[in-house]
Amino acid sequence: MWALFKKLENRYWNCFGVQRPDAAPKSLQITVEANPPLEGLDRKMGGAIAREPGSARRYLVHRGRIGGGQKGIGAELFWSRFRGGVQMREPGRTDMSRVVVVGEIGAASFTRDLAAFVHEVGRIKRAAS
Repeated sequence: MWALFKKLENRYWNCFGVQRPDAAPKSLQITVEANPPLEGLDRKMGGAIAREPGSARRYLVHRGRIGGGQKGIGAELFWSRFRGGVQMREPGRTDMSRVVVVGEIGAASFTRDLAAFVHEVGRIKRAAS
């Protein structure tokens, strides 16, 4: 798995892929992005940082919005094929949002959990091709 991190004007741009860099023809193909806003809450972004109520624990979560430049690749495909997800209450909303808890930020297992998520998104995209 490879990763690219960059701070943009309104978000952290976090790109992940499973393509081997030495096998890429010109550029690496992004498997999934998890881009939380720099601050606050932005439901248009696929990534977010969630906090466990009454705790200092923080989690990287994903809303299931995937892209890929192909027809049929998107949130509907993701949620129809993803095994899991949790309901989360967001500040200022009464309805629940379905998200994937990618991993606990700072936990020893975070890198492994993130890699498992990236590979699962890759599996979903390959199955749709």
